[in-house]
Amino acid sequence: MSVTTLTYEFKAGELLITATEDAEDYEWWLDGELLEDSGPELVLTEVPDAPFTIRAVAVHECGSVESAPLMLAPPAPLTFTRKSPAQIVRLGEEVDLLFETSRETSVEWQTPDGAS
Repeated sequence: MSVTTLTYEFKAGELLITATEDAEDYEWWLDGELLEDSGPELVLTEVPDAPFTIRAVAVHECGSVESAPLMLAPPAPLTFTRKSPAQIVRLGEEVDLLFETSRETSVEWQTPDGAS
């Protein structure tokens, strides 16, 4: 039996890793240190800012099996590559806004009073 490839997804301030092997329990290792989380999913809310390695150990009643190391690097910092100049518009007027970044991201626009 083996632990198959891990899947992962970086989100803003979070990394979700899922082991795809059925097991009774899991141990998760970050750069050789055992983490407290167990189960098939690991959520890191404090993602290291340098490259790091994750391993999963699937624990079964007959023993355990370790995954191949998953070597990850956090996404590059988000930078603005182009944006619209500041604009003042009247309520109800149409406005075109341009916002480009160094990598794909989601954007939520808000007015100065906090309305989306």
